[in-house]
Amino acid sequence: MALRYLAKIALPCIVKADGLALGKGVFVCDRLAATESVVNDLLVKKSLGRAGQKIIIESFVGGPELSLHALCDGQNYVMLPAVRDYKTLNGKMTGGMGAFGPIPGISDSELTSYGERFVAPILKASSDNGAPFHGILFPGLKGFVANEKMLEANARWGDPETQVHMRRLKGSLLDSLVACIDGDIRTAPPEWDDQYAICGVIAAEGYPDAPVRGDVIEGLDEANAIDGVVVFHAGTRRQGQNIVTNGGRVLSVTVTADTLEAAHTKLYEAIAQINFRGMQFRRDIGKLTVR
Repeated sequence: MALRYLAKIALPCIVKADGLALGKGVFVCDRLAATESVVNDLLVKKSLGRAGQKIIIESFVGGPELSLHALCDGQNYVMLPAVRDYKTLNGKMTGGMGAFGPIPGISDSELTSYGERFVAPILKASSDNGAPFHGILFPGLKGFVANEKMLEANARWGDPETQVHMRRLKGSLLDSLVACIDGDIRTAPPEWDDQYAICGVIAAEGYPDAPVRGDVIEGLDEANAIDGVVVFHAGTRRQGQNIVTNGGRVLSVTVTADTLEAAHTKLYEAIAQINFRGMQFRRDIGKLTVR
């Protein structure tokens, strides 16, 4: 049935696993043969196991990524600054290879408009159904200005978008979280530093298909010693006196600086201090690329 449907639609298209696949269940297909191969891998070869037992085939949406986050108290919400993330590595979809924020050119009024279009309707529907939503709402958009499409809506923080938010956060987040639970979030909005923040993810050899584990990581202290740099651990573990790789996305290297260009430069200065066998990372984080 899926193959018959593919023969009728325009390409490029998107094939998605209709299950949890750690951000790796989305495939951009621009040729029929490649699309048929993806469908066969998911449904016949079961390359993603139960996550790919059902699939969704969608039209392709061009344009940049835009990650929105809103703190919600059941009725009201406060928008966090918009962040741009980078989803692919070597042409393959990942859980996210980097992000930066704030995004130049997105004004407060535009952020308000995004909230009205993509957050408020979800909150109203939840409340109308007797289940008011408290917490963080994360709509993921794609498309060009004023024509963005919401491709996903998550009841969680984004990764690596949250690393960007946390590096720009002023003070404690606790008051805002408490207000989400039993108060009015509008009385306790988080405050933000004026600097730009960038997060660049370093992935293991073989990611996203079959990440290699156990490689010794060097240079962490040197990277963290650079002004404005904080390295967050994700897929790591301690082995004796060493830190070794233990997952696909291994490290999130974060940087703050007064300009986006300076943050981009410093990010790659920090990444240059880190070394392990087969490490992979994108070199365009912080550039205003489309995909």
